[in-house]
Amino acid sequence: MAQVATAPATNTNSRTSTDLGLVMRILLDMDGVMADFVGGAMWLHNKPWPFVGDHVGNKAWDILKAWGMSPVDFWGPMGRTFWAGLEKTKEADATMALLKDMAGVENICFLTSPCLTEGCMEGKRDWVHKHFPDVPLLIASHSMTGLAAKPFCAHNEAWLIDDYHENAWKFSLAGGNAFLFPRPWNDCWRDEHEAVKLLRDQLESWEALQWGVSR
Repeated sequence: MAQVATAPATNTNSRTSTDLGLVMRILLDMDGVMADFVGGAMWLHNKPWPFVGDHVGNKAWDILKAWGMSPVDFWGPMGRTFWAGLEKTKEADATMALLKDMAGVENICFLTSPCLTEGCMEGKRDWVHKHFPDVPLLIASHSMTGLAAKPFCAHNEAWLIDDYHENAWKFSLAGGNAFLFPRPWNDCWRDEHEAVKLLRDQLESWEALQWGVSR
């Protein structure tokens, strides 16, 4: 007898954009938003916190310059074990809970741009499997340069949540929606303490606008 596929049970207490006839697609950056890359790099290279004094904002993105390191010396030791072993950021669990509540887990995926160091992609996969195994992982980087290719995923229902100002800017230009997650290395650094609240506010504003247009 043929098996009839049924949809998985959903949490009826959770309000998602799909309930309003919308499809909010969340593309979630890993390093700097969910995984503590800077903390891991500090430990690996035995370096101090680089974002001090006026060394904050978009201009502070390049920590290699702050630490006086070459790309080879900085990226070279970051193999599979490094990427898989990164700690979660302090906002990671609250951010994921918010996104699952608003969009539904079926509309969330990690979108990351691995560096070219051997083991990076595998380590990132290990990290997702360990911490958020119900969320898929998409790779968006140039196979030869390692540069991010996230704008190729942009569309009017897509939301990129990223800590790099250039990724957010390019994604918006390509027709998507972007939230620049406040960090000391971007110009939203003053709002880091309320990052999750600001994310909720922005997604709810978008949702309300879309609902008004679709009525």
